[in-house]
Amino acid sequence: MACKRCVEDNICKVKDDFFAFAEKIKQAETLVVGGYCPYSSLDGFTKSFMVRLLSPRHFNNLLGGKIAITVVTGLTPEIRDRVSEMIAREMLMERMDVIGHLKVEGNLPCLTCGKGDTSEMSRLPPRFGEKAKASVDKCVQVEDQKAVWEEAQCIGQRLQFRIKKK
Repeated sequence: MACKRCVEDNICKVKDDFFAFAEKIKQAETLVVGGYCPYSSLDGFTKSFMVRLLSPRHFNNLLGGKIAITVVTGLTPEIRDRVSEMIAREMLMERMDVIGHLKVEGNLPCLTCGKGDTSEMSRLPPRFGEKAKASVDKCVQVEDQKAVWEEAQCIGQRLQFRIKKK
């Protein structure tokens, strides 16, 4: 809404559950923001959340110096990178200290929706070939993404170091 009624006290005046959530965010040492990449961009829910962070930041930046981590899932590395940078840029605008980016390969919903073989909107053919059939065996398991787990451990170690340093 950008109503700017939060200017004086850093409290969003929209009557919903964000106020309680914002209080928890202010008290947390670290903020981990995750999102996924529909339509080659950041999902609307995560974007809305990021926009709502204006109220704790506006005027008295109550988020500055907070440790931050991004987590993104999506189909292609280029889009995951772009979306991760979108989230990180917003966090940097809040003057948070972004210490890591976790990027997880995701899956087409068409593989498990039940209509992937018959839907004219299915993304199976462009992704897997014209004769592809929906099957969970085409799904990429996060457990099989060794680089993701290695990066998660590195981020965890950086986080542990930073928290101990404080």
